[in-house]
Amino acid sequence: MTDFFHLSTRSTETCIPDRDWHEDAKGEILCSLCGSPRVPLENVDMHLAEWPQQASLTAVFGARVGIIKDDLIQMLGHDAIGRCLEIGQLKTSRGEKLSGYSSFRGKELALIRGNDTSICRHCDECGAFIYFPMGREYLVADCLPQAPLCESPIIQLVINDQLRGRLDIKQLKKVHLAKISLAGSPSDHHDVRRCQGGFKLREDS
Repeated sequence: MTDFFHLSTRSTETCIPDRDWHEDAKGEILCSLCGSPRVPLENVDMHLAEWPQQASLTAVFGARVGIIKDDLIQMLGHDAIGRCLEIGQLKTSRGEKLSGYSSFRGKELALIRGNDTSICRHCDECGAFIYFPMGREYLVADCLPQAPLCESPIIQLVINDQLRGRLDIKQLKKVHLAKISLAGSPSDHHDVRRCQGGFKLREDS
């Protein structure tokens, strides 16, 4: 059986959207309530007021969009990145391209589950699926990811053991890698519906 690993940030670096860009993006590019991209399977080009200086993986405050550094892209491989992630450009408030970093969205969600205090809902405005695992994290055995590289519920990455073998964790900055345990059934008591091979990311999808 394939093993899966949660690759997440240990960074406290702040990543904040440019104020003017963020205001213009609300309702058009991003949901004004939850910050999810209005079209979940398209890349998101963003302007940032503050961005990471070292972290190989992190996320944007106030927007459900991840940030990935070129060193991690190179390790995972452009073959996996191209098949599994939507990659967007990052720019400064002045419109200058932010070298070495890109935004990302996963084409598949690997639903890491938690206990019955986990947050599970659809956004009241855009219908986007939001899940935040609490307690011990695990994957349910009959709902394993199909792709080798997926987005996790906290806008980080889930990789299979083949991609794990490509990583030299010591060369990456401020990331944490943990093997995800498997469970026969969920203990969170949430009704999470599958949709088109993945999870129901929006109420109306």
